[in-house]
Amino acid sequence: MKRLVAGLKQWHPMRGGAANDLDDWVGILAEFQSGATGMLESSKLASGRNESWRSLDYVELNGSERSCVFITGEWNKLQTGKVGGPGLETITIPEEFWRWPGSPRDPQVGDPLVTFRYDQAWEFVDAIRSQRPCAVTFHDGARAQGVTDAAVKSAESGQWVEVAV
Repeated sequence: MKRLVAGLKQWHPMRGGAANDLDDWVGILAEFQSGATGMLESSKLASGRNESWRSLDYVELNGSERSCVFITGEWNKLQTGKVGGPGLETITIPEEFWRWPGSPRDPQVGDPLVTFRYDQAWEFVDAIRSQRPCAVTFHDGARAQGVTDAAVKSAESGQWVEVAV
């Protein structure tokens, strides 16, 4: 991300009888180094989409030639459509992509909204054991934190903010 503008909103200062310091809604408009644009939204108040870790996440990518939609509740499916096409069609994601490469987890066992986390932990531990770089690095985490910091700064100022790289 090159720069962003964000809004944050908290409607519930108390949750479960305790003070709540989390935002109930976040919206981010982003511009990327490539010139592409993006919109990210997160809400604790999206009724009907489950709660907490069971909430359904949607990822939608739209390009000039094709669009793709992924929903965590349909973890082995992808909706895709091309320019001039009849709309989105659902395709099955091939089984070799149902788990992290090398992970010993059986993707047919367990709740996919939970078990994919095993692959995240497996990649981290295997990288340590194999003395190799982890696929997701500390630098990636720092960059994600830079986006969060820029979103908070933007919401406070009401202005577009450059994202620290």
